[in-house]
Amino acid sequence: MIDNGKKYFEVVAKCGHVGRRNCIMIHFAVVASDGKHAAAEVKRYKRVKRDHKNCIQSVTEISFAQFMTLRAKNDADPYLHCKSKWQQKQIEGFEDRLEPDVYNLLRAIKKTDRQESRKYRRKKLFYAEKADFEEIEAYSFGG
Repeated sequence: MIDNGKKYFEVVAKCGHVGRRNCIMIHFAVVASDGKHAAAEVKRYKRVKRDHKNCIQSVTEISFAQFMTLRAKNDADPYLHCKSKWQQKQIEGFEDRLEPDVYNLLRAIKKTDRQESRKYRRKKLFYAEKADFEEIEAYSFGG
């Protein structure tokens, strides 16, 4: 729907402040000239995990009626209005809305893989140095 060159968009974004490995998908109603500007505007909203590459899940153009419905739904969402963790915990059914954040889960797996490979390389280097030392000893002492 076009109104003075502006269109109405529904932007699904990954929101945080619910733990490092969790997120909540929120559908935001945005007025913008195109989808790219709508996504950029949502990235500036509070609670959006803007540092993640996949923080914007989808951008779809919607009608004015859908826009108003979605905006009313967000105005009634207590998660978007709470200011602290204890207020967040008081929201009924809040734990059911949490989803695992794949971005941080993958980063955690890569980190443990790096640590394990680092240990393996150290161990390999230790045994290589030990073998070299034994070789030098054998050569030096004729054994």
